[in-house]
Amino acid sequence: MLFVPVDRESKMSVAIQRGIEREIFVACRTDGKPGLGTSENPFDVHTPDKFDKFARKLSPFIVIHLAPGLYFTRGYAEGWPDGWKVKAGQRFIGAGMGNTTVQIVENAQGDKTNPAVAFGCDYNAQAQYAEVSDLTIDCNLDGQPNPKSACGAVQIRGSHTRLNRVRAINFGMGNALECFVLTLGAGNPDSGPETDLRITDCIVEKPAVKPETQTEWGGITAIMIAGLGTDAIISGCRVDGGNLVNGLSISQIDNAVVERNLVRNAVTGFYNDTFSLPSLTIRDNIFQSVDYGIKLDYYNNPPETVRVGRLRIERNDIAAREMGIALFGYQKAPRPYTFGRVAIEGNDIEGSEGLRLFHCEKLIVRGNFVKATAPPAIALYEKIVSERNYDENLNPIPTVA
Repeated sequence: MLFVPVDRESKMSVAIQRGIEREIFVACRTDGKPGLGTSENPFDVHTPDKFDKFARKLSPFIVIHLAPGLYFTRGYAEGWPDGWKVKAGQRFIGAGMGNTTVQIVENAQGDKTNPAVAFGCDYNAQAQYAEVSDLTIDCNLDGQPNPKSACGAVQIRGSHTRLNRVRAINFGMGNALECFVLTLGAGNPDSGPETDLRITDCIVEKPAVKPETQTEWGGITAIMIAGLGTDAIISGCRVDGGNLVNGLSISQIDNAVVERNLVRNAVTGFYNDTFSLPSLTIRDNIFQSVDYGIKLDYYNNPPETVRVGRLRIERNDIAAREMGIALFGYQKAPRPYTFGRVAIEGNDIEGSEGLRLFHCEKLIVRGNFVKATAPPAIALYEKIVSERNYDENLNPIPTVA
C-alpha cells in the first residue's frame, strides 16, 4: 500500500490509520529523520514522547516491529492519564531479548495499588489477541520519579493473548500491596471470560527489591495468569527471584497447565492463595532454592468460595528450604473438601518437610522420591492412596495420617 503524507507531523498518523500490510516498523533513529514505518525506513521513536505518541495512535489489529535498540516509554498504570494502552490485536515484536529493550521512565503513578507496566490495558478492557514477544522490558524501579512507585512489565487483559520470549528485569514495589511482573488476564469478570492465555519461554530476573518495603512473602509474583475462562499455559519460563518473589501462579481458569519451567531463589515455585482452580496440572518443572516448591494455601478460605477441582502434580524436581508440596485446605469445615481429585506422582522432592496435604477429598500420592530432614516426609489428613514412595536410599516412606 502506498500513500503520500501531507507533512511530517501527519506522516505517522496516516501510516498508522491505513497500515502497511497491517505491519509497522519502528527504530531508535539517530539521523533526525521521522521515517515512513517500513522495514527499510522505520519510524523514529527514540524518545519517550515519540514512543508514547506513536503508541496512542496505533489502531487495533496491527503488528509493530521494534528494531534492535533501547526504547523509552512512560507505559501504563491503572487510572493514570499520562500513559498509553494496548488495544485488541496489537502485536509488539522485538528483535530478540538481547537486542530490543523497552525501559519504563517518568511514570509518576505514585502510591496506587497497581504497578506501572510497559505494556498494559485497563481492568475493564479486553485486548483480545494482543501479544508481546522477543524483547526485554527494563522496569527501571529505581529510576522512577516517585520512590513509592511499583513497576512490573506487562499486564494485558482479554482472550487469546500471548507473551513469548519476554525478559523482565529491575521490577519491584514501593508501597503497593502487590506487584505482578508478567500478567495475562485478571480483568473485570463482567467483561466476559478470558480464554486461551499463554506465557511461554519468558525470563523474569534481577528484581530491584527495596527491603524496607517488603513483607515476608514479598508481595511480588513473577508470572501470573488469571481469568474466568478456559485454557491457560505457562511453559518454558525461567524465574530467578532474589528470594523475595513468588514464581508462578494461575487462578480461576479451567484446564490450566504449568510445565517445563525453572524457578530458583524464590519464596515459592508455584503459589495460589485466593481463587478457585477447576483444573490444574503442574508437571516437569524444576523448583530450586525455594521456601516452598508448590504451595496452595486456602487455610482461611471456605470451600464454598474457593475450591480446587482436579489437580495433578507430576514429575517435578523440587529442592525446598521448608516444604516440597503444601496443600492447605480450609481450617474448619470438614466437607465439602477444598481439594477434589488430587494425584501427586513421580516427583523428586527435597526439603525440611516433603509433603503436607490437608483437606483433600480423593488423593493419590504415588511413586515420589522424597528426602526430608524433618519427619514425617509425607503427612496426610484424609483417607488416601499412598504407595511406592521412597526416600533417597530407596527405602519405602511410611505415611503419617
